[in-house]
Amino acid sequence: MLPIVSAEGGARLILYAGQPQLEPTVDYGPFIGDSRDDIVRLYNDYRQGRFQRVSHFSRAGSRD
Repeated sequence: MLPIVSAEGGARLILYAGQPQLEPTVDYGPFIGDSRDDIVRLYNDYRQGRFQRVSHFSRAGSRD
């Protein structure tokens, strides 16, 4: 069970699921990557405004 509480304006939730890939991962802060170098690249992309926001993803398959 996952209780979710929001303010009057509501909330958005993204839930990803899938089969385990059995590949090594590295996480740091909000980022998950394949290696430390991948995390550094992700942080640099984010800081330089090149990181795609979830709100810009296609809404295909959305239920709302």
